[in-house]
Parts: sequence; structure tokens; C-alpha cells
Amino acid sequence: MTRTCRRASHPRTRRTPLLIATGVVAGAVALGLAAAGTTMAALSATQTAPGATITAGSLGLTVNGSASAALGAYSVVPGTPQARAFTVTNTGTTAADLATTIAVSSTDPIKDNMRARVTAVADTGACVPNLSGAQGALHGYSSSGYATVAAGQSVVVCLELALHDATPIAQAGQSASFTATVTATQRDR
Repeated sequence: MTRTCRRASHPRTRRTPLLIATGVVAGAVALGLAAAGTTMAALSATQTAPGATITAGSLGLTVNGSASAALGAYSVVPGTPQARAFTVTNTGTTAADLATTIAVSSTDPIKDNMRARVTAVADTGACVPNLSGAQGALHGYSSSGYATVAAGQSVVVCLELALHDATPIAQAGQSASFTATVTATQRDR
């Protein structure tokens, strides 16, 4: 009898532990890479500034030192304008641009021939007729941006009134009452 020896081949048994070990190592590497990619530290710090206060600025005006002032009577004839000065003071804490509007409350026809001009001047002595600045109808007159007044400072404003040269003689002796309103608008920084 001849004996044949068969050798049993067990490649699966040798490969299986190797494959399992390789799989475990690959899984551990993948898990380590995934964990390393998402690991981060977020640092933060906080500091408090106690006792802070915000105070709003203010804006206020006076005319000739009062809340309102009378400009007196003007006596104008065609070709002879009159000018009067008044002082506008900014009593607030911020610079302001000035604007003036005029409204006539009389109904006499002479109001349609009256003209006005508002100009900022260096002092009351510089307030004379025929200065530069836009002249317009007295009723509805509006002039803006003609002066800037700093906080706590004053500006002298000259108000000139005139009659058209072609004012009809029939309007002689008529008068027109008006109100001039000076408005301050905070200056943009």
C-alpha cells in the first residue's frame, strides 16, 4: 500500500488573522485621522468696561440773546433797500447749518413787490444793502446753508429788505408784517 500524503492547505486560516489585523490597523488609522481633523480649540475672552455713559448732544438757538427778537420797522422805497443785523447764537453742543424762511401775514398788495436777502457777515457794521446772497420774494423767502455756527458760538446775520423798482405808486403807504424764522440743522460730521 502506498501511502499518499496529502498536505492540507490552510491558506485561509493564515490569511484571516493577517486580514483582521490589517483591517483593525486601517480602521484605527482612519478613526485617528477623522478625530484629528475635527479636533480644535475655540478660545475666547471677555472684558467689561464698567461705568460707560452715552450723552446725546444738544442744539439750541437764540436771536439777539433771546428765544425771539423783534427786528423793528423797515421803511423802504423802490431803489433804496434797508439792511439790519441780528446775532444768532448756538447754545447747543454741536455745530449747525443755518436756514431762514420768511412768511408774510399781511394781505396788502405791496407784499408781492417786496424782496428779501439773508447774508452772514463779519460784524454788525458789515450789514449793508446789496450784499451777495440770493434775493427772493419776501413772502415764501427761503435761504439755507448761508452760515455754519459752531457749538457755543455766534454768527451775525444781515436781513436786507427792498421793493421792486417798478412798484406801483398806488401801493405807497401800504405795509406788510412778516415773520423770519431761523432754523439750525446739525452739521454732518
